[in-house]
Amino acid sequence: MNVKTGDSVQITPEQAGKYLGVTMTVESVARTNALLNVPGDSRRLKCPIALLIEPKTFTETREAFAATISDALYPGTVVRIKSRPGSLYVVIAQNSAGHYRAAKLGGDDGRYLTRISRSAMEVVDVAEMVSLFANA
Repeated sequence: MNVKTGDSVQITPEQAGKYLGVTMTVESVARTNALLNVPGDSRRLKCPIALLIEPKTFTETREAFAATISDALYPGTVVRIKSRPGSLYVVIAQNSAGHYRAAKLGGDDGRYLTRISRSAMEVVDVAEMVSLFANA
């Protein structure tokens, strides 16, 4: 998006946080960042230009954010890691960069895997899990 002073913009739903759906005015533009004037707030927000989008309606923004959230994995979710076939893992946490930590189901002397991307994991169906343990 080509941003100019005076434009109305929003931040991408994935990065917006508390500014989700808030339309802001561009106060100034530098090489990589823009200084945004947030309505109802005396402070200005510095934001990378790459994260700015044209203003959308509130419902469109919420729907896009909900689609992003539905792909997330929560602690306690049982997954299979594609690069490590034959083992089941439990999601422990997700960091701010979108990577996950997972521990081997049944334990592995306190060790766990870090920096696992969402695309490297697949969620294990509960019925499939029961059948795995029934056949063991």
